[in-house]
Amino acid sequence: GYGARGAPGGSIPPNTDLIFDVELLGVK
Repeated sequence: GYGARGAPGGSIPPNTDLIFDVELLGVK
């Protein structure tokens, strides 16, 4: 995940690990 810093642009909130995994799977 992105940890406490989140993603550039604020599209992904801080501490978003599971959600990021789901989004990544959604892209693939």
